[in-house]
Amino acid sequence: MKFIQILAETGKCYYEEVAKLILMGTVSLLCCLLILPGPFAFGGLWAVGQRTVRGVGIKWEHYWQGVKEYGWRNFILTVVLLLGYIIGFTNLWFYNTPTISPFPAEVAVWVTPIWIVLLVVWTGVSFYANALLVELTEPKLWLALRGGLFLTLLNPLSTFLFIVLSLILLALCIFLPFLIILTPGLLLILRLTAVRTLVQAAITKQETQTDKAKNTEDI
Repeated sequence: MKFIQILAETGKCYYEEVAKLILMGTVSLLCCLLILPGPFAFGGLWAVGQRTVRGVGIKWEHYWQGVKEYGWRNFILTVVLLLGYIIGFTNLWFYNTPTISPFPAEVAVWVTPIWIVLLVVWTGVSFYANALLVELTEPKLWLALRGGLFLTLLNPLSTFLFIVLSLILLALCIFLPFLIILTPGLLLILRLTAVRTLVQAAITKQETQTDKAKNTEDI
């Protein structure tokens, strides 16, 4: 199963650079306390994460280079993803608040599940988008979002399991605070590994189908 394969590869990659990833992840989290610098700092963390999953060594100079290269892109993507959640939860609140919504309760019964599904899909897109942004040869926002949607729809079960696992890790941080410094790097490596594995699987599948089509034409 691809999910198990990705988890195993994630653990292997994370273990190889665990000390540096913890330090860089802690710096990134501290920057989040100031709010605005957070996405820029995580741009650097995504850059070193990409090197980690490729089996290339990481240094602090790679982190700061990543802040410069991916900081603004990561900031804009973060804003877009947050706006998506704001729109989704606002609609859920609107349709399920009788004192505000002009629509009857019957409408809310039909509309609410639609918005819940859209939010789950958006969470899948969010899971993949940041990783795609650093993996793309020409990192563009709309390509990262489109790719995230593609991977979500193509791998619904794996995506759902990744989301559940991420939520469990975040919940554990509440009860076991020491995990907070481990989680940024671990989740980041998980997302990058998932993107690389699932994209490669999609490419391989497409090539196989193309070869079969050519063989059929030859016959």
